[in-house]
Amino acid sequence: MSRAPLAGAVLLLAIGGIGADCSGPNPGPTAPSREFRVELHAPHRGAQEQTSRSHPIADVVYWDGTDRQVDLELVQPVVMSASVQDDLTGLPVEAACTFLDAVGQLGDLGGETDTLGVVTKTLVPTTYDVLVAPECLLGEEVGRLLTDVTIRDSSTAAAPLDWSVAPAEVFRGRVDDISGDPVVGAVVTFFDAERPEYPLGVTVETGLDGEFDVFVPGGDARYDIVISTSGDGGASIGPIKLEDELVPLLGTRLVIEYPVLPITSLVGDVLAGNSTYAAGRVQVEGFVGPGEVIGSDFSGGWYRAEVPTNAQGRFFIDVPYGTYRIRAVPAYGDATVFDTGEVAVDFEPGVDVVDGIEVSLRPTLPALVQVFDPAGERIVGADLRFHMLTAPHYAFQRTTTAGVGGFFGTLPRGLYDVEVIPPTDEETDAKQWSRVRVTMDLTTSQTVLQVFLRRSDSFDGFVNGPAGGVPGVRVMMFDKDTGALVDETITNREVTPGFFRGLLPR
Repeated sequence: MSRAPLAGAVLLLAIGGIGADCSGPNPGPTAPSREFRVELHAPHRGAQEQTSRSHPIADVVYWDGTDRQVDLELVQPVVMSASVQDDLTGLPVEAACTFLDAVGQLGDLGGETDTLGVVTKTLVPTTYDVLVAPECLLGEEVGRLLTDVTIRDSSTAAAPLDWSVAPAEVFRGRVDDISGDPVVGAVVTFFDAERPEYPLGVTVETGLDGEFDVFVPGGDARYDIVISTSGDGGASIGPIKLEDELVPLLGTRLVIEYPVLPITSLVGDVLAGNSTYAAGRVQVEGFVGPGEVIGSDFSGGWYRAEVPTNAQGRFFIDVPYGTYRIRAVPAYGDATVFDTGEVAVDFEPGVDVVDGIEVSLRPTLPALVQVFDPAGERIVGADLRFHMLTAPHYAFQRTTTAGVGGFFGTLPRGLYDVEVIPPTDEETDAKQWSRVRVTMDLTTSQTVLQVFLRRSDSFDGFVNGPAGGVPGVRVMMFDKDTGALVDETITNREVTPGFFRGLLPR
């Protein structure tokens, strides 16, 4: 579930304690003007229905460096009603699910239409992607994606927004093997070709005749279609994908000729170094050549699969004949000791089993990360959050120490996004410097990363709601241009509810 910023609040930024020295925040009149973006997030999930992304215009704060206070009023939530009707007949679509997404993940807000085809929600006016699913993503009819739906003012059930959907038409298809025999129990899934990250709610299984039916809107809609095994004793086939397929094909049905490929079992072990075994995951990727399928137009393609090892590091996987690379990924708990390992596998046609494969995990690489304040002094106690930008996308958290003047340790090879969270002042517990994000390259050799914190200015703020100060609100401040998080805090819960103190870099 995505984060949901708090709606209907007034953000009062009382800029104080303006830094003029070289090390930390300190009162003074010479702070430079700047713009930054603010997000307020609901203090509890129970407020989810009343919250959403803050207004795209109202969440940018400007301070000219001299004003003692900057007032920002976030827009109030509105009551929105929308009508879902069949575009052809005008009849209401009852019990259809609607999903509204303003931050990149469906499911933030949603509701079900009533007997009149109307759905009503309380939300912040902004721009949403809306998915209308007549069968709530559980049946044979695809959902309709409405992009960039801007909601501004309140609409009522008497004058709702129009979210009419095109009537659905039955689309029939069949999955055969190269001999023309039906593939029974194959799972067929549809994705929007332009927005494959959004679910359409259609996954059907072929029957005894290899056929399947789905309901799709008429017109020139294009879909990515994935055919795979059911995993419950049905078709035993590797997944294939048809990209950007035009459906429905007027007067015809889609016949998918599934290539029957010779299967080989790969059996092997993952080694930690060269002796002991290590548990983890095994990823297989390779090219299946066209020459292995006689009497078919199959032109070859890439095959990918992934399986876990058992506790002793042993793996078993069935693949069609081809040329593969096997990549072993250590379990997360071992990832700071061992890196990934790879091995190439090539075998002759007709071989049923390839046994004795060994994939050795490489040792990790050392990294030294040092954090300095603006005056060049090393910082002890800074939190370092490492997020891998490359596979296996692990995340690690470490702390700078006095012994090495930073953090020294080993990590898997790869590119990292490193977030530095400076410590607070030991005496006052006040923040001194804003957060910093940098990229670290640990792909080929050991590295030394030096991070210099920026001069920062503190400010006082207040989150006010209809009943006064709002306690427990998470306040996130971002660089307006890069989008990087520079500070994060929580409004007071007891003393002066709604008050917070933030920090901005120069």
